[in-house]
Amino acid sequence: MSAVTPGKIMVEARQIARDASLLLIEKPGQGRTMYHIYRPLPDGRKTFLGKRGTPAALRAYLRRLAAAHQEIAMAQIHLTPSLTLLEAYQVEQDAGMHLICDGREVRVSPIILPGWRAIPLRIKPTAATRGNVCTDDRVAA
Repeated sequence: MSAVTPGKIMVEARQIARDASLLLIEKPGQGRTMYHIYRPLPDGRKTFLGKRGTPAALRAYLRRLAAAHQEIAMAQIHLTPSLTLLEAYQVEQDAGMHLICDGREVRVSPIILPGWRAIPLRIKPTAATRGNVCTDDRVAA
């Protein structure tokens, strides 16, 4: 059996990051290298997710991030173009999730992803229920 070296661990960590569409940046410091992990956003910016100081800790963290990303991607509901906004809102309410948009597409997701925005939607009451509705017979008109 061959021993697992830090070099082999780093090769595996880089592959995990690449497969999960994460950016891995090595920053040399005082006596050791820090590994910073970022997620690229649709608009070209990047979101900082965390940092680790050893290759083994980095690999473990990237595995957890990749697994969480996989669960989120599987939990998302892609909406069809023929669906109205009101129908999408009903799907969101039934699933207990968020209706989100990145400027190009709309999805129902358990979380609001980086680079995405929640679509605020409220159903306004109809004209018959607006204003003060008085059901007390003692109040004069």
